[in-house]
Amino acid sequence: MDKKFLIGIDAGGSNTRVLLGEVAQDQMRIVGSSAGPAGNPRSVGFDSAFEIIRHTVAQAFRNAGSTQVPASHACLSVAGAGRLEEQQRIFDWCRETGLAQSPVIVGDAECLLATVAQYGVALIAGTGSMAWGRNAAGNVARAGGQGYLFDDEGSGYWLAAQTLRRVCMAIDARAAPTSLLSAVLDHLNLASPDQLIGWCYESSDPRRQIASLAPVLFQQYPHDAAAQEIVHAGAQSLAQLVAAVTRQIEFSADQFTLACAGSVLLRQPVYQALLAKELDHMGVAPTSVCPIEEPVRGALELAWTAMRDAAN
Repeated sequence: MDKKFLIGIDAGGSNTRVLLGEVAQDQMRIVGSSAGPAGNPRSVGFDSAFEIIRHTVAQAFRNAGSTQVPASHACLSVAGAGRLEEQQRIFDWCRETGLAQSPVIVGDAECLLATVAQYGVALIAGTGSMAWGRNAAGNVARAGGQGYLFDDEGSGYWLAAQTLRRVCMAIDARAAPTSLLSAVLDHLNLASPDQLIGWCYESSDPRRQIASLAPVLFQQYPHDAAAQEIVHAGAQSLAQLVAAVTRQIEFSADQFTLACAGSVLLRQPVYQALLAKELDHMGVAPTSVCPIEEPVRGALELAWTAMRDAAN
């Protein structure tokens, strides 16, 4: 029996997921999976990202009980690689290492949308944030996703950074007292606010460390005005990302599915509700909202589509 392998890879800012598919007699089934550390090349560097992807793919083959061979097709959905020059570098690496005969490189939002629809908008709000969309005419657009230093509004990092800013302002009386101060200190098991400096700046990965505080913000949301202000601003920022995409490719309010992913958006119902309210206020409410727990399935689907297209 002539069997071929497909690989779907989702290398994100929090982890890397791989699905291994086996194709026989024009049918595809998932035979292996694996997970590894964050594989976003902007965060860990291209060399480290490539090593993480290589190791995680090898583990998927081992978990499937198969010897690793070059896949017929692979789709790599890589956070921080939505631009042509970044995608070309990943493509070249795939060919040089023999990962796949025909690799397809996409941004993480395109992979997310592929899990539920051909057309629509994908919104990611995890450690970072961005939106990407495609309409029925094949036009594509993106908004946000320029990185945590000056963008990623509404993301876990942005929410947590705003929380720390508000805490600092409360400490020296530049802002009203907030329960966020004691909540953050308790969460980190710190005895005094002075210890926040060391906790943050001595970390080897301050971006992810700061982003880990986002759940503390949502815990204080029901009864703290500062927390409510930050969360509302974040939801508005995410809605603006979606609205920007729909303006660029001329979606009307009743023509698109919204696929959502990212730990902050999926794990916080109040954030989802506020986002829906903001979208409705802007007149860009989607016909359906689809939370996606495993965007890597979209990567495998895109690899499967590429194989079928090549055969036609």
